[in-house]
Amino acid sequence: MANTPNDRFVVTIQDMFQDFQTAQALGSVMLASTGALVPIGYEHMALLFKSFSKPVSTLLDPAEYFLAGGLQMSAPTIPKTLFEGSAAVIETDTGQATAFAEAMQLAGEMDFILYDGRPDRAMRAHQLHKCKMTFDIAEVDSENRSQPMIFQIQMKFNYFGLTASLGNTGNAGNIIVQADDAIARFTQKANATLAGLQAGNRVISAMSSIFA
Repeated sequence: MANTPNDRFVVTIQDMFQDFQTAQALGSVMLASTGALVPIGYEHMALLFKSFSKPVSTLLDPAEYFLAGGLQMSAPTIPKTLFEGSAAVIETDTGQATAFAEAMQLAGEMDFILYDGRPDRAMRAHQLHKCKMTFDIAEVDSENRSQPMIFQIQMKFNYFGLTASLGNTGNAGNIIVQADDAIARFTQKANATLAGLQAGNRVISAMSSIFA
């Protein structure tokens, strides 16, 4: 039976205004480009991370089981804490990405802080624990004069949700003090490493002093 004009659902301006009010209450849309991945100890590398994966708290695949009579059911399992993802880091003419890869090779693993927003004005901060990185080789192309050199990275790390020790702010004007303190402890080493690279020291010797 065809719908008559009276049966048609009509979206009213009041409906749209209610949606508008709800959307405003939920907060502004977060852009995909808004965020920073900061390796603790190598804070100067944060600007070179072109892209990276953001984890989210979730459960492992549900456990399936059968009851008498053939009834199939499922049950929730434990939270997922080991994550895999990818990242891309831009190389510079002073070899910063190469130096960071050497540092990861020497250290084996590092902790990272992932900010929603800028590190000094973040809405939230997440800590990635014991992150391991595998760098893919970069391609040199003598005909390509318009694209930067980028290293593709595979990551594996532990994530335990919105870490309470890092805090959770309600607006962008607040600073996550605990996260900033964690970074500040490594600032001197990061600056010393960067100064060594800029002075022309060999990458290995400049990086190995960090883990001596």
